[in-house]
Amino acid sequence: MTFKDFFATLIKPLWLLVILFYFNIVSRVVIAPLLPLLREELNLGYGEAGTLFLFVATGYCLGLFGSGFVSSRLVYRRTIAWSSITAGLALLAMSQFASVWVFSSVSFSSASLRGSIFPRGWPF
Repeated sequence: MTFKDFFATLIKPLWLLVILFYFNIVSRVVIAPLLPLLREELNLGYGEAGTLFLFVATGYCLGLFGSGFVSSRLVYRRTIAWSSITAGLALLAMSQFASVWVFSSVSFSSASLRGSIFPRGWPF
């Protein structure tokens, strides 16, 4: 097997990993700059708007802590698929809620599910 063939077999999983990493980072980072807009749109106080960011950060942190347990029970690819699908479903559910506390709890669960994707690396 030449280097070109080896690289060609690895490029698709590598791009999948890059795309998942991009969406994972963007979904966490985009909340902080949008907090003033969310605060005005949802008629929230400063504390409630900060609570949204706190829930996302805490959920992601707990997801990172629990990722070893999830990855030990599932194979790497199943962990990535499970985390991506369930986090996507949580994000779809998040768009349907009007209450701030339900929105916060769903964002917490979505962040904790997204936290279990990347801490253990990608096996080649």
